[in-house]
Amino acid sequence: MRFFRYSVIFIVIFLASLPAWAQEETPPPVPVTDEQVQVLLVEAQQALAEAQRANDLAFNLLGLFEATSGAVGIILGIIVPVVAVVAGLFGFSQLASAKEELKKSRESFEEDMKVVMNKYFEDFTVSNNKIQANQNVLLQSAIAKQQKQGANANLALALLPSAERQYKAQDYLGAIETYERALELDGANPIIHYRLGYVFTQKGDLNEAKRHIEQALELDAQSPQAMAALAYVCRRMGDKLNQPHQSVERNKMYNESERYFLDVLPKYPKLLDEDGESWWGAFGGLYKRREQYKEAIEIYERATHATKSSSYPFSNLAQLYMITGEHEKMVRTYQRVERLAQAEVYAEVENYWAYADLITSRVAQGKFDDAWKVLDEALPTAPPDATYPLELLLSTLKDIQKYLPDYAERINRFVSHIQGFLDARKPQIQ
Repeated sequence: MRFFRYSVIFIVIFLASLPAWAQEETPPPVPVTDEQVQVLLVEAQQALAEAQRANDLAFNLLGLFEATSGAVGIILGIIVPVVAVVAGLFGFSQLASAKEELKKSRESFEEDMKVVMNKYFEDFTVSNNKIQANQNVLLQSAIAKQQKQGANANLALALLPSAERQYKAQDYLGAIETYERALELDGANPIIHYRLGYVFTQKGDLNEAKRHIEQALELDAQSPQAMAALAYVCRRMGDKLNQPHQSVERNKMYNESERYFLDVLPKYPKLLDEDGESWWGAFGGLYKRREQYKEAIEIYERATHATKSSSYPFSNLAQLYMITGEHEKMVRTYQRVERLAQAEVYAEVENYWAYADLITSRVAQGKFDDAWKVLDEALPTAPPDATYPLELLLSTLKDIQKYLPDYAERINRFVSHIQGFLDARKPQIQ
């Protein structure tokens, strides 16, 4: 009976340790993933727990039968712990195996990461080198483009003196062509746009003049020359709207002209145009056309302060004195105009505007013979590419004819002669 009891105890202990033996008999694990390693760890811990429960069971059973035999109890007391420890070792062995696999997996992962990082840095280096090469190409291209633009800008500036000489020689078409060539080289130069617009103004092509002058202001909004030139173009556009039904548009253009003049001339009172005349004179012409004669006189007086040796502002002042009935002032001023204009003609024999002032001053003083002496010299000096200069001379003579009726018949001869010259030239004007 005792043997049977001991056998039962031994069988119970043996059965309790079977799970650990079964796990020991499992084939060696192959390399696993981190998730699989975690599963193995859990299983190992469970095996260890089973071994612990077996150990506890053994001690409990031993307690029940320890009174039966001291010797057998001692033997069982030795066997049971040994069996429990052996069962636990099987669990620890599985845990150690899992840890080893985890270590190998980490080492493999680190090696893989090294490969990946090395590949990444290699690719990054290649990509960076390509980017650097592209940047160098773009930089070289930008430098080449900038150098070309600089060279073109220099060429454009080199053309300006030639265009200015052509304008001074009254070759308006030649000057326009040269300025346009300069713009092809440097279209962003506001000075070229301004000067081209000025020549178009003198030629009478006001739409083109306005377009280029506005372009100059877009490129340089602070240009006083362009601002004054735009004011003058607007005034000239208003002058052409001379029909009764165009009065609203004419006043609109005159108002715009006035605004531009008032924006620039108070800041730059000595500002001159490309002909060396004060822009105050062009402004005075606006008030004269509005029949604001008092304001016009004040403006032209400012022009005389800016260009004291020019006959142009004094000629307009004399005409205003004539209109307002200030006869003595008119005569004195026309005398001064004659002296100044004669000096200008001596200094520059191709100065049409000086000739025009000389003719009008002599006609207004009744010096008709002296006026005839210079008329045929003066007419050929008028710019061949524009009608405006001769038309302005005709307009001035008609004003004198209106306000000095005693001279009307004789002045009419001058008007007819000049008109005939203009009509003959018109077919040649493009």
